[in-house]
Amino acid sequence: MKYSFHLAIQLIFYYQKLAQCAMWYLSNAPSLSWTSICSSSNGNILFACASGTGIYKSSNYGIDWSIVYSTTSTWSGIACSAAVDYVYATVKDGSLYKSTDQGTTWSITSAGTKGWTSIATSSNGKYAYAGVWYDKVYYTSDYGVSWGNAAEFACFVSTATSSSGQYVVSSDNRYSCDVYTSNNYGASYSSNEYNSGSCGSSIVCEGKLKCTSWDVVVTSSSGQYIVAASDYGIATSLDYGSTWIQTYDSYNSFTSGASSSDYFFILTSNQGTLVSSDYGQTWSYSNYLSCAGVTVDSMVYFIAATCANSVYLNQVTPTATPTVLPTALPTVIPTATPRYRFLLRLHS
Repeated sequence: MKYSFHLAIQLIFYYQKLAQCAMWYLSNAPSLSWTSICSSSNGNILFACASGTGIYKSSNYGIDWSIVYSTTSTWSGIACSAAVDYVYATVKDGSLYKSTDQGTTWSITSAGTKGWTSIATSSNGKYAYAGVWYDKVYYTSDYGVSWGNAAEFACFVSTATSSSGQYVVSSDNRYSCDVYTSNNYGASYSSNEYNSGSCGSSIVCEGKLKCTSWDVVVTSSSGQYIVAASDYGIATSLDYGSTWIQTYDSYNSFTSGASSSDYFFILTSNQGTLVSSDYGQTWSYSNYLSCAGVTVDSMVYFIAATCANSVYLNQVTPTATPTVLPTALPTVIPTATPRYRFLLRLHS
């Protein structure tokens, strides 16, 4: 009897997994070492980079893929503007590339040869931010023509920006184990680290972040909502990084993240993909695949992720309304309150 009960519990858990994973389906992308992916605002055009192979493009919502730039380089990140008229891609211990014609041609920027780890861009492509291992965050404000850097030195592994490019967040997972935020287009950054004593087992103490391995950061389109993921959980800020709360407590090795429509966040890890539809305050699994990169369109209709050497796709249907209202800081321009909430669900 006891054995049958445990078997029943295991079967229920197994079928719950199958139901969640069923929302994701394989694209026709080749089996490669995919590292990063980005999309246009409507999800129609996607770019993904694969280490040792090159950059691939899809023009039909991720179903079919073709190579647009062939190289044996180790690609570490790729970022698209809303219209994909500007696409930036980084090579680990290499160059920072740019395309201004939807991937037809690629050129090496003047950013130099560095240990690039991540790249993010504003919706128009004018502003872009790239993190470097044991170095700084480099930025451009002229569509990738020239590049400067902020003064902070760290092991920057993840970088994100708001749609306007004004708000930037970047994380360090080793040197200073901190999350840095900027509200002036990456010119300077503020630390969010708790340094008033022991923090115990929590990753958030008195509204600040514990010094730990912050592997992934994501910011909303307005920049007001920020998610930071570490090996020991997820922290969320609802006020541009001024204060933080712990919103998920579990061991995961997080690899990438994306956001859409200000309130929707998605994070990938070695144990699966977590999603939040309430500004990063609660989380649930969408799949149990080990994924390296993820992207979502501007209306949360379409999600693509690079998982297990493949590209997986997910179509989403809208429903309900967010139950949490934004909280604005008096020192920043207020952001509009979203009117819709989207939950992961297949089209019928």
